[in-house]
Amino acid sequence: RGQTRSRSRACTCPTPQHGGAPCTGETGEAGAQHQREACPSSAMCPVDGAWGPWGPWSSCDTCLGQSHRSRACSQPPTPEGGRPCPGSHTQSRPCQDNSTRCTDCGGGQSLHPCGQPCPRSCQDLSPGSVCQPGSAGCQPSCGCPLGQLSQDGLCVPLARCRCQYQPGAMGIPENQSRSAGSRFSSWESLEPGEVITGPCDNCTCVAGILQCQEVPGCPDPGEW
Repeated sequence: RGQTRSRSRACTCPTPQHGGAPCTGETGEAGAQHQREACPSSAMCPVDGAWGPWGPWSSCDTCLGQSHRSRACSQPPTPEGGRPCPGSHTQSRPCQDNSTRCTDCGGGQSLHPCGQPCPRSCQDLSPGSVCQPGSAGCQPSCGCPLGQLSQDGLCVPLARCRCQYQPGAMGIPENQSRSAGSRFSSWESLEPGEVITGPCDNCTCVAGILQCQEVPGCPDPGEW
């Protein structure tokens, strides 16, 4: 059903006095005139996004020694004006069995006798990703040298790690060309040193983590 808007006016500037004629036109309650019309557009109230269920865990990558799963902000997706889904859109965990081993670690990685602890990749530095620790057992897997993390299949120093952020949470428009994950993830990526500015935050990507400072003059949140 279409939305409507209304307006009213009253014969009070001035009110008829001393035998003066009333305002022209029909009046309703309390001598006021009312008008109603259909809204000029079909814009609806903003609806916040909600996560769909987690997908299945991927098959184990024997060289990385981990598997992944993801979920989409799609039930409903975040419409214009709605807040994005809070929390992570992807998870990783170590392989759950010791039946296979990597025979050729690539991308600058080497074999770790008991696997690599979190974080294992640049993506693990993001609030949008959760790196789960392994079990108490010891399972060999490939990993990057100390001071480096995996990104795009290569070991890179922390200074080259990209950052992830949620545009909707910062009050800025989305840019699908920056999408990190599925188009419903609501997370986007920034290159190292790149700056993104929202209404109240000025953020720079530093070593895979978004470093933010409040914009001067930004209104403080209200308090009771």
